[in-house]
Amino acid sequence: MTLDKKEPLKLYLFYFALIIIANITNTISITFVDGKVAFIISIIWMIITIIFYFIIKKNNKGLIVYSFLNAVVSGIAMSAYYSIKSVLPFNSLFFLIVFGFCMFLNYTIINKTQNNELFIRINIITIILILIISNYIWITSSPTVGSGMVFFCIVYLCFNIALLRANNKDTNYTKIVGYASLIMFGGILLAVIVVLSEGDGMEIIDGDWRGKSKKKKIEQ
Repeated sequence: MTLDKKEPLKLYLFYFALIIIANITNTISITFVDGKVAFIISIIWMIITIIFYFIIKKNNKGLIVYSFLNAVVSGIAMSAYYSIKSVLPFNSLFFLIVFGFCMFLNYTIINKTQNNELFIRINIITIILILIISNYIWITSSPTVGSGMVFFCIVYLCFNIALLRANNKDTNYTKIVGYASLIMFGGILLAVIVVLSEGDGMEIIDGDWRGKSKKKKIEQ
């Protein structure tokens, strides 16, 4: 990556701030937003966010706002799973402490090593392996622990993918985080869709809309 001296620190702090926002939004949404509504909002935003990214990807100020919006809707997407499936969410404080520690290690090593690309690639491979294990835990034993691990791996994996994509390029932290926030939201939503579609989540959503449709026909 070709960044100004102060840019790497801004990059890591900005992304960490987004993860804090996503976790706070997740907690709030579980309490105040219906799971089906949260899921629909997430699906709609998936279309909007792709269009927005290509419109404002060269606008640094726009990318900051865009990244915050992606973080907010990422939290809403996570809450859709916990609400629809009635699963106890992971411990947000523990999540943030571990994530902050990983980001600190990443930042320290990136600044000290000369072969950034090799380190990032090793990071990505390691995260993917942990993601596979986390997914197994999510499906077979503990939805709370497994989902927390999967979401953790996704947000950290996407950050490293964005770093790899920007490696040896003349760029800035807003462009890296903007792209990372896009694929982070996409990854979280994909995980939620896959898990809901494998169980009774989609049946609950489908049943709810069918119920409303039948009710309207009766009224007519």
